[in-house]
Amino acid sequence: MPLANDAVIWITKSTGVTIENYNDKYAIKSVRKYLKGQDEVLTYDWIYIEEYDKEKKKRVMSEKPRPASIYLGEKDQAIKALVSMLRSLGGTPELEGQDVPF
Repeated sequence: MPLANDAVIWITKSTGVTIENYNDKYAIKSVRKYLKGQDEVLTYDWIYIEEYDKEKKKRVMSEKPRPASIYLGEKDQAIKALVSMLRSLGGTPELEGQDVPF
């Protein structure tokens, strides 16, 4: 899915996050914005993760980078996780007890 500026929650002028849905599983992904010539480019932050190598019997860095993301689960799990995060910061969900509009 291509990134769209209106789907990103911008934290600073050039860093933000987006929530993605893939096969009814949700994740928060880290996003960056930069200029390439005169064009504004949006891209995910890419990371190398550790994987367990069965032959070497130890953890090694992956060969391919992946978008930096935090798995939230299915829709109900994702909502609970995000509400819990909001509460840990002292916030209160405006839609508490209401049907979520998305």
